Amino acid sequence: MRLPAALMRDGAMTRQMLVVFTIISAMINGLVTASVGAWLAQKYSSAQTRRQSINAISTLFYERRIKGGMVVSAIRRNADIEELRYRKRSYDESFVDWNKNIRQNLFAIREVLGEQGSTTL
Repeated sequence: MRLPAALMRDGAMTRQMLVVFTIISAMINGLVTASVGAWLAQKYSSAQTRRQSINAISTLFYERRIKGGMVVSAIRRNADIEELRYRKRSYDESFVDWNKNIRQNLFAIREVLGEQGSTTL
């Protein structure tokens, strides 16, 4: 087996060339790693934003739907007026929250569906 110094002489590589090669390959490796890492972080952030938007919209939608159902239920079973007022007031609050955030919700829908899907919506 040959010694590493003999291999370097036979390959016509000097220490200086070896150091330069090592530095250049480390720089290229760093650039590729940083680029791929930044791209993955951006994709992950985008997916998280979509997920949060969908959660926020669905929470507002179902809260309003459930509270509306509770008002209807109270009316159908002839509940006392205080319970009916309480449930109606609760529904009104969720209705106000929905309308207060409608623009934000539409932007979230647009973000999730993309430009093409939201224009048809």
